[in-house]
Amino acid sequence: DLRGSARPARPAEKDVGKTGATGWPAALVRLPASSRPVTCPIDKALFYLFSSTFEFLKIKTQVNYISTIDEGKPSCRPFGDPVLFNNKIYILTNKKKNVSKQIEKNNNVCIVAYDNQDWIRVNCKLIDDSNNVAAKKAIINEFDWAEEAGYTLDNPDFQIFYLSNADSTIYDEDG
Repeated sequence: DLRGSARPARPAEKDVGKTGATGWPAALVRLPASSRPVTCPIDKALFYLFSSTFEFLKIKTQVNYISTIDEGKPSCRPFGDPVLFNNKIYILTNKKKNVSKQIEKNNNVCIVAYDNQDWIRVNCKLIDDSNNVAAKKAIINEFDWAEEAGYTLDNPDFQIFYLSNADSTIYDEDG
C-alpha cells in the first residue's frame, strides 16, 4: 500500500507527489490539507500521480517552460507538448541546442506551465534516452511536423529525454 498524507498547505494546493528513481513509481502522494490521510493500492496512487502531471502538461497547457542552469545562472525556455511512451513522459530537443548542453552538465530541471487558472511546477531529472528507437518512433508519430523539422531516426542530433525523480505540484492562482 501507498499512503497519502495531509500536510500544512493551502486547500487549493495539490502536491501530486514524488516519483521514484526511474520516473514512476512514487513513494508518496500528498493531498490537499483538507483531506484525510488515505491508503490506496500503489497502482491507483501512481496512476493519479502520473496522469495528473501528464494531463496538465499535455492537455491543459499549450506551452511548458523548462529551466536549466547555464554557467551558474538560470535559463528558461518554452517547450511544446510532452509525449507519453512506455509509462514515461518524454520531451524532445536537438543536441546542438544550448538546452541540450545544459542538461548534459546538470540534468536537474524545473518545468512550469500555466493553464489560465492553475499552474504546475515539476522538479525532476531529465534522462537521455536517445538510443531508444521505439520511443523516437512514438514521438515522430505523435507530431505531424516532427519529420519536417528534422526529427528523423537517422538524425544523430534528435535527442529525447524522459522525466525521472519528479516532484510535481499543482497550485491555484494564489499559489
